[in-house]
Amino acid sequence: MPRRFNMNKFIRDVLNDKYALVIGNEIILDEGVEPNHDVHQYFLRKVNEVSAVEYSSYYDIALDKSERINPVRQLVESGDICFDEKYVSKELKALFETRLFNTVLTTTTDGYLEALMRRVYGRDLRVVNVYDKDTVDELQKARKACRRGQKYNQPTLIYVFGKMEE
Repeated sequence: MPRRFNMNKFIRDVLNDKYALVIGNEIILDEGVEPNHDVHQYFLRKVNEVSAVEYSSYYDIALDKSERINPVRQLVESGDICFDEKYVSKELKALFETRLFNTVLTTTTDGYLEALMRRVYGRDLRVVNVYDKDTVDELQKARKACRRGQKYNQPTLIYVFGKMEE
């Protein structure tokens, strides 16, 4: 028998932190920055404007072994790309203003979502980079510190594929 979607149960489960929000690269940027909302396409365009190599996809940049430093990271370090929440789509801003999701996973490596979440949650936001043992250990310790039956509710952003520093 197929399961039926129960809107009331879903809302109750969201409010009780039974869901984590997953944000990918396609819905980060505002239309004014990149018409297709895709932060990877934005980075690709920026890199191709200044690079001698013509990359066909963001993954080509990430996998290019000839570059000693990732060209996107070089643009960030030079200041040509700035992670500012003002570039985040208005839909994503509206979603975070609700403060419904305490746990957010992102498959992007950029800092746009983090900038938005820092504005919404302030210093309470915990940032976990899966490739950084210290931040992972801190999260595990914080979760274990919760008493039995108590839920961990500190707002947490988890970079699933690592975090690009700015």
